Amino acid sequence: MKNWRYIAMHTVAAAAFIFLLQRYALSASLESSLLWALTFGGCAAGSPTCSPIADPEGSLQKCSTTRIASSVISTASRTGP
Repeated sequence: MKNWRYIAMHTVAAAAFIFLLQRYALSASLESSLLWALTFGGCAAGSPTCSPIADPEGSLQKCSTTRIASSVISTASRTGP
């Protein structure tokens, strides 16, 4: 999935979704909403180009974008708004 148009649409859709969710559904500040939009947009931009890689033993390794997104979400959930 390395079609650049698809990647751009995926990035914009993810950023818009999380911005609207944060800003209006959760009543977050503008700065916080924009930060989350940039974070999710960046993760969405990397996810179509990154697919799980099978190692010789047959287990799947997650790509670095997935690990970054997981760490950002877990850090944000511990710190709170």
